[in-house]
Amino acid sequence: MHLTNLFSPSEDSSVRELDADHVTNICTQIKRSHSYYTTLIGVVKTKNESEINIPDLQNPNTARIEVIGGNHTREAYKRLREEGYLEEQFCLPVDLYTNLSIPQILNLGFMHNEIHEHSKKMTFEEKVKLFRKIRLETNMEHPNASPRVWSSLWRGRLATLTNRSVSTFV
Repeated sequence: MHLTNLFSPSEDSSVRELDADHVTNICTQIKRSHSYYTTLIGVVKTKNESEINIPDLQNPNTARIEVIGGNHTREAYKRLREEGYLEEQFCLPVDLYTNLSIPQILNLGFMHNEIHEHSKKMTFEEKVKLFRKIRLETNMEHPNASPRVWSSLWRGRLATLTNRSVSTFV
């Protein structure tokens, strides 16, 4: 995908904020080795998949793809392009998804950070912020649920997100 088609995730799709120091480290690695291979994970929020013309995604400014995995890498390449280090037609490999729910998007982003060998590990604070965000969303989606039902729904969403057993969140 062309770099100009890749954007930060919307607030509801974001697993964590960008760490400027980590972006700088990735820039340094790219300059040193002249490559940094990561397949990004992107999502297009559209109801009609026929609107997406895959070959066009290699052209600048033809789509809005939210990067939900590899966002630090996306930002590093964007910075290097602005510095003139990359050519205008620079493209990155992206696994592209469409028609995903917010829990599915968050799960993909979370799992990308857990398994990708070059990713910055999520801190305890980042995980707490994400879990609290999911807690608020669950509460808003089920305002009349009893505390027991609400807690069960929230723990279920956390288990799905982290690919762990619900009993982990007791």
